[in-house]
Amino acid sequence: MRIALATCQTLPDLFTDDQLLREALEARGAEAHPLVWDSEAGTTDRPDLCVLRNTWDYYLKLEPFLVWAEAMATRTRLLNPWPLVRWNAHKAYLLELATRKVPTVPTLLARRGRPLPVAALAAAAGWTEVVVKPAVSAGAHRTARHVSADPAAQAHLDELVADGDALIQPYLVGVEGYGERSFLVIDGQLTHGVRRPQALTEGVALDRTLERVTPTDLEGERVRLALAALPVEPLYARIDLVPGLDGSPVVMEVEVIEPRLFLQECPEALERFADALIKIIK
Repeated sequence: MRIALATCQTLPDLFTDDQLLREALEARGAEAHPLVWDSEAGTTDRPDLCVLRNTWDYYLKLEPFLVWAEAMATRTRLLNPWPLVRWNAHKAYLLELATRKVPTVPTLLARRGRPLPVAALAAAAGWTEVVVKPAVSAGAHRTARHVSADPAAQAHLDELVADGDALIQPYLVGVEGYGERSFLVIDGQLTHGVRRPQALTEGVALDRTLERVTPTDLEGERVRLALAALPVEPLYARIDLVPGLDGSPVVMEVEVIEPRLFLQECPEALERFADALIKIIK
């Protein structure tokens, strides 16, 4: 049983969480190995299963990554499945989730080459502060908080739409006390949650253990609603919640490509993930 754990050039030996996953898979008799997706081996390897884990540069090389992922899905089983990867790569999925009655952060989508009037739209929505970000991004890349009427907000959006799509969202002040709460689902089960500081600074350290949190009934309901609205069932998922404009939790992100799963914080989730992968290829 050969399992490739796809990663990026800056993490050729995997992130700590996924080193633990590799060990757990090997303890179950699998041959698990890291595979840098855009290396020569990445284009020729034919494992029994390829799991997207630390491909954390994909948003910087989106088209090559999607070509690679689709090709890998023709050679072996890709997890999460290719159609879900393609769907999740652009944050317009938030608009789709909202149409499916999933409470999400209010989001305006500006298409490439067509900037929207930030100040006017924010004033109409009652947003005194906004967050402007690329529609294809991760780790707060090119993301910033602005006073809505500040010309810097418009300048930031104009810069982003010069080379891609972008989002405008309200800054949700409730995140300052609540944090961003990430809830992890492995093989259909909500296994654990962690509280993270708000991610408005690119390059926040990954090498720290975060506080585990137990989901409230309402948080659990939001996670289940988001999962049910996905176009394909994932093996693993991370649902990030923040307090909405009315204070109740809303979905900020659904991550089903290569989310950090906080397996160090939850050893039982690590075991469940390894068991699920072995079950798939047996």
